[in-house]
Amino acid sequence: MTDPSRTFLYVGTYTVSLPHVQATAQGIYAFERMADGLMQAIDWYPSLPNPTFLDVHSEHNLLFACGEVDDIEEFGGGGVSAHTFDPETGALTMVDRHASGGEWPCHVRLDQARSRVSVANYKSGSLQTIPYGDDGRFVEGAFNVQHEGSSVNQERQEGPHAHSTTLDPSGTFLIACDLGMDMARVYELDGADGPLTHRSDLVVRPGSGPRHFDFHPNGRWAYVLNELSATIDVCNWDGDAGTLTSIQTINTLPDDWNGPVSTADIHVHPSGKWAYNSNRGHDSITIFAVDADDGTLTLLGHESTRGKTPRNFALSPEGDRLYAANQDSDTIVVFALDQETGLLSATGEVIEAPTPVCLKFVLR
Repeated sequence: MTDPSRTFLYVGTYTVSLPHVQATAQGIYAFERMADGLMQAIDWYPSLPNPTFLDVHSEHNLLFACGEVDDIEEFGGGGVSAHTFDPETGALTMVDRHASGGEWPCHVRLDQARSRVSVANYKSGSLQTIPYGDDGRFVEGAFNVQHEGSSVNQERQEGPHAHSTTLDPSGTFLIACDLGMDMARVYELDGADGPLTHRSDLVVRPGSGPRHFDFHPNGRWAYVLNELSATIDVCNWDGDAGTLTSIQTINTLPDDWNGPVSTADIHVHPSGKWAYNSNRGHDSITIFAVDADDGTLTLLGHESTRGKTPRNFALSPEGDRLYAANQDSDTIVVFALDQETGLLSATGEVIEAPTPVCLKFVLR
């Protein structure tokens, strides 16, 4: 019988260098949290090239990864891989692969109710949903949406660049952040295997570059992380109409910061009291308090990630630790999260992992 207290951590990585990253990894890496609370390496497992972003279905022992490239010969672009994981050992086995429907897929998200994977293709500015069976293998019925548009940053916003997809709490809508269009686009999910129907758009300030997105646990507030402007748009979410309304835009970096500006990831704490985002260049986690009345943010401070280029970060299943993936220093640094203040402090645990990008916990 599986020990219910076991916790695995899966790490998505770069295995092939791209203009913005020097790859050092070989595949997807797995770790297990031991009795003393520290992570121990299990092994690495093959996947598609650049299995950067991951999502997991714990009940079915499934893990999906995007292959963030533009030249997989059989697909003519990027891909998505499906893996099963052994609940006893954490070992991964790749069971299937599918075209992502575009180039440089950088984000995957599971729609467990409909057994579909949604993929954001950054380079080509498109989305694709792909159905899968209980065994993780992909089945017919992929649906593709091509974004059209641009914005004011001629270097980064010359065209659409879909960067992430997020399901709303009801599972009725899919929100796609498009960095190139300065937009969070809301789609309605039509039936178990139907298309994505465009419902509304949140247009942010020109040059902001929406990247990642998270909902507050109460389902009424949402947070759009803007990569190019290092800001967060705090939004009211109307779950009946499928609309976002921005009520606050707040900076993630200190006012006196003159270095690179490039945010990466955002998460709201399960308690709903705090929100966190990662800042590349500044190499920090920004800590915000969440107003209990309206969801707006107040800056509490910044914590160095003790490494270079923090990408994705993850909160532990218990909400008492934050794990920061430092892409360009090959480390995952662990922080204690104060349950009274939300502030972070380094525990001293540093996990060695090559070119870490995305972190996903599985609690067994």
